Amino acid sequence: MAIIKSIYWEQKDREDLVYKFPFNNVATGSVLTVNESQEAFFFKSGTLCDSFTSGRHILSSANLPVLEKLINIPSGGETTFTAEVWFISKLDKRNLLWGTGGLRIIDPYFQIPLKVSARGQYGFRISDGGVFLKKLIGTIGFANTELIEDQFRSDVIESVKVTIAKFMKENDVNINEIGMEYKALAKSISKNLQSTFDEYGVELLNFNVEDIGFDENDKGYQTVLEGIAERAKLSKLGVNYLQQKQIDIAQTAAGNEG
Repeated sequence: MAIIKSIYWEQKDREDLVYKFPFNNVATGSVLTVNESQEAFFFKSGTLCDSFTSGRHILSSANLPVLEKLINIPSGGETTFTAEVWFISKLDKRNLLWGTGGLRIIDPYFQIPLKVSARGQYGFRISDGGVFLKKLIGTIGFANTELIEDQFRSDVIESVKVTIAKFMKENDVNINEIGMEYKALAKSISKNLQSTFDEYGVELLNFNVEDIGFDENDKGYQTVLEGIAERAKLSKLGVNYLQQKQIDIAQTAAGNEG
């Protein structure tokens, strides 16, 4: 088996996230080249031994102290050892699409279920390559941005659903007003999602809400629209919704001879 003297990753596709160096027979004195957009990790027998940031690194007992203890690299001369070398891309990945339909939220004012669809974009970067490799990659030798989309799709949808309902309730926003709150809503969703992304060594760069739609044929939607219109009308008159209901009941009772 040939002894490897040069270790590097010539990344050709910016969508790639991970690269496993195809050889594991490494010699001390070999040169590890890590670009500024990358980070390299050494594994021995499945154990993460060390990591290297950007630069040109000559592998020796001086810069591999942890690995030296595991495989007894001598302080002088040259020796070979087997180790897996993984590279992680630190590039920013943006414009990943998210979207969902068929969500159901409860209108916070009228307590009526509504059918909702939503879509937008988000971006990320790998912030902790060691955690990312351990929790999402394992022994898979390759991964790209599709992995992130697949792994976090359900988390994004759940966060969107919960945050929309909570945001409308806490800020007294109705379905006619939600379109003016996309920026604030996206900020809330991003904050909720980041804790999930952190567990896997991923940083959420941005999260945008482009559109939130309601099923106009849904009876619940029509009822809420009518309720909003009635509420606005009564507000103009200085009468709240409960007072109006009390008036309606009184008028009905007055007209009932029994």
